[in-house]
Amino acid sequence: MKRKHLYAASLLLFSAAAARAEPSPWWFSYTGFYHEVTTDSGPPIPGEFDPQHQITGSFLGEDLNHDNMIDRSEISMLKINGLDYIACPPEPDDRTCRIDWFSYTLDGALDFSAYLATHNEPTSFYTYSTIATGDTQHDFWIVGRAGVWRNDYYRWTPETAFTIIQSPFPEPGQYAMLAAGLLAATTLRTRRQRKRQGSESN
Repeated sequence: MKRKHLYAASLLLFSAAAARAEPSPWWFSYTGFYHEVTTDSGPPIPGEFDPQHQITGSFLGEDLNHDNMIDRSEISMLKINGLDYIACPPEPDDRTCRIDWFSYTLDGALDFSAYLATHNEPTSFYTYSTIATGDTQHDFWIVGRAGVWRNDYYRWTPETAFTIIQSPFPEPGQYAMLAAGLLAATTLRTRRQRKRQGSESN
């Protein structure tokens, strides 16, 4: 009978952890782009395919309306090359982030457009970056006082490789809840064993 109570308590704690579990993030990458450069100091640099250039990121979302698609209103995080475009922390430079559109169909098609601008007032250094999947990543920087600038265009090609996977592992918060459940179950069992041993010795 005591074992049944122990198992029931463990099951209850594990069920609570599962109920409160957050959706796992999706991780994606694009690899291989046609790279073109223009600068203030001369004619455009001839473009070439760069097999090493990558755009990597992750997003956290859930298909809340069950339409087989996760859209902008259903994501709480979108990280691109390490920066969360939703949280968009302003430091260390003045920073502006924008997501113009986002959609992910559960058969694997990812589509988004994101914009980032930074400004460092002491150095008069500005950067602008736009990424539109299937089209172009455009990075532009300028040193305002010196008038020095550069454009980098990374264009999608048929050779651009796309991968996406949902993390199969629990989030840290889920691990903590599961550990708490195991600890509570172990503590309950230990107390009952001590109580039983005390009764037998008397």
